[in-house]
Formats: sequence, C-alpha cells, structure tokens
Amino acid sequence: MPFQIAKTIASSTLLECLRPQCLSCQSTMTKLGSICERCQEQLIPSPNRCLFCDLPLTTARVCIVCRSKRAPIDQFQSAFLYREPLPSLINLWKFQNRPDLTHLIASLAANSLQTLLLQNDVVVPMPTHWRRQIWRGFDHIWLLSNALCNQLQRTPPIPILKQIKWRPQQSKISRSLRQRNGHIFEARRSISNQTVVLIDDIATTGETARAAAHAIKEAGARSVALVAITSA
Repeated sequence: MPFQIAKTIASSTLLECLRPQCLSCQSTMTKLGSICERCQEQLIPSPNRCLFCDLPLTTARVCIVCRSKRAPIDQFQSAFLYREPLPSLINLWKFQNRPDLTHLIASLAANSLQTLLLQNDVVVPMPTHWRRQIWRGFDHIWLLSNALCNQLQRTPPIPILKQIKWRPQQSKISRSLRQRNGHIFEARRSISNQTVVLIDDIATTGETARAAAHAIKEAGARSVALVAITSA
C-alpha cells in the first residue's frame, strides 16, 4: 500500500511539473499542487449555524435548544460550505491517495478556524478506524490536525480518542442510521477540566461528532468544540 501511494503521488507530481493545472478545474497554472484564483473565489464561507438543527446564529455555537437537550458539543465552526471546488478537492485528497494535498487544504481553512483552534487547551483529531486507515493508506484527519496546528503555531494535536467500533462510510448511509452510531469512541486518557477542540473534515448531521464529544466529556473535559473544513 505505501508503494502504491508513493507511485500515485510521483505520477501526479510528474504530470503537474510538466503542465501545472488547477486541481479543481484543470486550468493551466504556474504553481504546482494548488487551485486557481477563480476556484478559490468560489469557496463559500460557512455561516454560523447550529450543528444539530441548522438554526442561524450570531456566534460559533450550538443553539440554546440543542444545548438544553444536553448536546455534548458547545461550539462549532466550519470553514466553507460543501460546494465546488471543495468536493472535488476532498475526494482527490481522501480517495485518490493524495496526502500531499493536506497542507493546501489546511492553508485554505486555517484563518476561518483559528479562533476555536487557538482558544482551547487541547486539539484532538477525529479518529479513523484502523481498517479505513489501511484501506486509504494514511490517516487524513491526523495529517490535517497537524497541518492546522503548524499553520497556527500552536501545540500539536493529541490522539486521545480511539474508534472502537467499525461503521460504514457515513456519506453512504441515511441520517437515521447515523443516529444509531451509539458507543463508537473511547478516550485513552483523562483530560480533566480541560477545554478540547475536535477536528474533522466534513460535518453533516453532527452524530459522529456527538459520539466523539460524549467520550471526551466522559474523560473529564470541561467543554468540547468542533471545527471542520466544510459542512454539508
């Protein structure tokens, strides 16, 4: 698997060197491994909305109604809406063996996510099940978390959570099935009275994040925030 990834990256890099193209629209560029200015201008910043009910908010928080229902996530912010060119870029990164795109994705999102990433004590990546890591060849959220911390010059992420239950790819199942995720994460250590920010790539229904945040709070965290590259 590592050889296959290295071969894919080498082939892609060689083609880009011979004729640099935008990773989204394939227009000719002078810079390697990036997206053109036109595609960057099409990135739509995410408005502040409740993660669980989509209610418009003035700050990056979960609404008071969802908090009253004991939602374990206290704050939420995504950088962009799930509109092109992001779907194409994320697909290339996650499913076509392009871990080299992690820095680009982190650089696009870092400014929008910096408040929550800097004001919390501990950065925790959303864990990826070991089977999916083997299939993909790398842990994309771990790489993303490190890249964001490097961009913002803060302490590195800590892999506190472990995914203990295999589940289908969330984008391919219904919302009702996602809500049955149940106990799928556990904390490897105590994080008593600390504030935690979770990092994920795509936020949809919030059910995965809810399960992860619940495990973190059981380990003693005072609060849990969630940041994501995009929200669908």
